Amino acid sequence: HVALPGVLFDANATDQLLFNREVATALVAALPDAMLAFASLIHSAVGASEQATHVDARRDDGVKLHVPLIDVTARRGPLVLEPQRAASGCPTVVATTRLGDAVLYRHSIPHRGTANDDEVNRTALDFSFFPADGVALNDYTRDFLPERVADARAHRVRFAELCAADGLRCAGAD
Repeated sequence: HVALPGVLFDANATDQLLFNREVATALVAALPDAMLAFASLIHSAVGASEQATHVDARRDDGVKLHVPLIDVTARRGPLVLEPQRAASGCPTVVATTRLGDAVLYRHSIPHRGTANDDEVNRTALDFSFFPADGVALNDYTRDFLPERVADARAHRVRFAELCAADGLRCAGAD
């Protein structure tokens, strides 16, 4: 469970969204050299169609943190994780969530956003973490607009600063 502030777009609130001690501690435990590769908003407008199933990276050493900013019902286009496509015997997970929940999964897990058939837009924060060497090796931001790449780097720098200020061993920015 991740506590979210009520205001999203001032500097202090952005820091609170980017850095949550509980989440950062868990990430550092799982990935001792965790580096934020990028942070973004995923917006699924009313009527948005379903995404094709995809993976974000082929390596297993990175994780995604998906934080919906509203309750996500089956009609609001939840994230669907399909690990059975990568390893037999694993069930499909339909991530219907409540505000404050987060979904943590490996980049290599096949997944998709489903169609938003509700009357409410669905927006989620999307964080991508890798060990320091994985950021450059799995740079799927290379196809993003230059200003988005700059934003991703700024988020990496800020995450490293906030992590260090809180006394956690986190990778620095590239």
